[in-house]
Amino acid sequence: MRVVTRFVPSLLLIAGCTSPLSFDGRDGFENLAGEEAQLHLKERWPASVDGIEVRAMSYRAEFSRDSSSTWYRILLDADAAERWALHAHTETEQYSLSLVGKTHGIAAVEGVHCEIAGPPSLRDQTGATPAWWSPPKMDYRATEAMLWYSDSNSGVARAAYSAFDASAGVLWIYLYTCQHDTMWARANVPAGEHFGVDAQGKMSRHREENDENRSSYW
Repeated sequence: MRVVTRFVPSLLLIAGCTSPLSFDGRDGFENLAGEEAQLHLKERWPASVDGIEVRAMSYRAEFSRDSSSTWYRILLDADAAERWALHAHTETEQYSLSLVGKTHGIAAVEGVHCEIAGPPSLRDQTGATPAWWSPPKMDYRATEAMLWYSDSNSGVARAAYSAFDASAGVLWIYLYTCQHDTMWARANVPAGEHFGVDAQGKMSRHREENDENRSSYW
């Protein structure tokens, strides 16, 4: 079945998904061939993946004024899946870091690359979960970031989760943004490969192994 959901725009306060400017509403499709899906997603499609490498794809993005949730179910081979997943996690880190000092009072970023037992929790999700979203129980690559406001224990949570089910040839990705969500207390980042930038603009990256329930992925 081929389904395309039209996008309903209005103003969005903070960035959602991967774009610095976005809108309230919904966007999505179900079971499109790769090249057709690529035309729909435009700049959201990774440059490292060709449309012909994707056999079929389902996609849903839900936006509100200050949050967003995005789901992907992508049929492709393992090599292309790795490239797509790498794009999702790298972009989540880089875009989060780019907002410090530039967007709505974001003063610092704390983030982590790690591995979690899945499927990932759809915490404070925006909109309804698409009917086709049925990710398997397996380990998921996770990139999580807290974008902290200045002089505050509040901020914006951003995350990307992915796993490739080799038996089915399916890559599952969930992207998430929510203002005033708190994934951890400030300066208490979970175990994994840490990244961040402080209020003075100093970048940092190091490995921290202190959580039995998480392991470093990269």
